[in-house]
Amino acid sequence: MVFYERMIKDMGILPHDRRIKLLIRHSIRPGVDGIPIVYEDKEIFIHAGFHWGITREGEALARAFGKALEYEIINIESSPLKRCVQTANMILEGRGVQREVRQNEILKAMWVKDRYKWGRIYKEYEAQHKSKGIVLLLQKMLDGQAVEGAYDIDTSIARLLNAMGLGEKSTSSSKRQMDIYVTHDGLIMLLIAYALKCRLVDLEWICMLEGVFLWEEWGRIYLAYNGQKHPIEIQIKTHLS
Repeated sequence: MVFYERMIKDMGILPHDRRIKLLIRHSIRPGVDGIPIVYEDKEIFIHAGFHWGITREGEALARAFGKALEYEIINIESSPLKRCVQTANMILEGRGVQREVRQNEILKAMWVKDRYKWGRIYKEYEAQHKSKGIVLLLQKMLDGQAVEGAYDIDTSIARLLNAMGLGEKSTSSSKRQMDIYVTHDGLIMLLIAYALKCRLVDLEWICMLEGVFLWEEWGRIYLAYNGQKHPIEIQIKTHLS
């Protein structure tokens, strides 16, 4: 199965007269925390750093995803990190189309206001809480608490949706058309929790090459999740940088 069961449910409720936005996590990469990889015939544990690309299996899965996607890809953008750019290119290759993959810093971490301050607080939480550090920081944002070096939660979500062209002008379409945005798990989980008004720990964490569909109709932005559509209650700020 190329698509996750939840995404198949979500596809069933997507409107046919709107251009759909897909915000998707990159494909399989090495260095999953807590899972060993084979290196020089030995099993080793490595940190899931930003420098990793996707594996050969990740490339094949992304190509299969693109081939199975029954939408015309109009635009495709990616976080600048290697694994996201590779995923975007493999989706296009699988679809059999040529498009320029535009790199967008907002898809890396839309909440970062001051890189130095955010980097410092992120390292502190990572040292204390390991892989749970980022979850705790994102939950603080969802709870309305100030996080050093980060925008508030409403501004962060507005920056992401604005980067996806949502909230500016509703895009109708007589065809099955889609814009794709390849990003990281934290951004997607933050958006889901914000839309569903729940805590991150109450959600099942998304897998690699899993994502959410969004669209705009009647002046409102919707997110599909578990076969239901959820309005995103936010005043989009179209002039955010």
